[in-house]
Amino acid sequence: MSDLDPDPASHGAGILQRGTQHLQRELESLVVNIEQEELAGVIDRLLDFMGTSAASLALRVERHQRLARAVQYFNLTEPDRLTRLVQAIERYEDRLKATGLSDEVVRQRHPALALWVNFVGVLKSSALIVLNLYGWANSLIPRWTAYLLRPLGRRREPLDPAQVGEAVQFREALWGTYGGWYGAAVAFPMQTYLVYRLVGKSAGPGAGALAAALYALSLIPSWRLFVHRRDILRQHYVGLRDAVHFLLKSRAATKLHRQRRRLQRQVRSLLAAYDALAPRPS
Repeated sequence: MSDLDPDPASHGAGILQRGTQHLQRELESLVVNIEQEELAGVIDRLLDFMGTSAASLALRVERHQRLARAVQYFNLTEPDRLTRLVQAIERYEDRLKATGLSDEVVRQRHPALALWVNFVGVLKSSALIVLNLYGWANSLIPRWTAYLLRPLGRRREPLDPAQVGEAVQFREALWGTYGGWYGAAVAFPMQTYLVYRLVGKSAGPGAGALAAALYALSLIPSWRLFVHRRDILRQHYVGLRDAVHFLLKSRAATKLHRQRRRLQRQVRSLLAAYDALAPRPS
């Protein structure tokens, strides 16, 4: 309260007003506000042409907010311009379907270089992941319980069709997380006890306790290291696959790549025009 007014007790009404405005600004910085639901799909389609998903969460939210404001502005002031841009994207998507390519394949800038980099990455990650078989074996039970409990997140009651996909994904991820930690809570103590018994039989209780303690401390780090290396291997595999698809259909992919670059320029032009024309907030 003292940050809003040096004497809060004497200026209650003013503090409430300033506090409300402050909270409003803070909340607006965290959400993407779309006033017309029918524009949500248009905004999402245009967003695909504004950089990659590898950007930070803060940058992606800021990018989404900016595009949402621009689309809603031009939907009121120049709807024909927005319609032409959407139609151009639809033609691009139709050509993608006709050639059997995906947007992920077409957006590559240097497919030959990507082929080599991801091929080397697959070889390196495959070799390194062998070293992480320790983490793979230790986390086998938690990963299986996560896999088995994940489908429990699919509730049967009807949901808003626009929110079904995200709601189901969230609940499945939540139940998968529960399953993983439940499996770890059951399996890790049992595995640790087994190590204690095996080492204790041959080297005595003291050595068994020490080995069990070190083993217990290594369980979660080795699990996380395995998952990290597995994800890197998958990323390289996807990059290698996309580069091969591009090169196998290089003529069509190159044309689509140029068409995609033109669409990117149009989306950026739309944002630049919005920045120049839109009224500034007071």
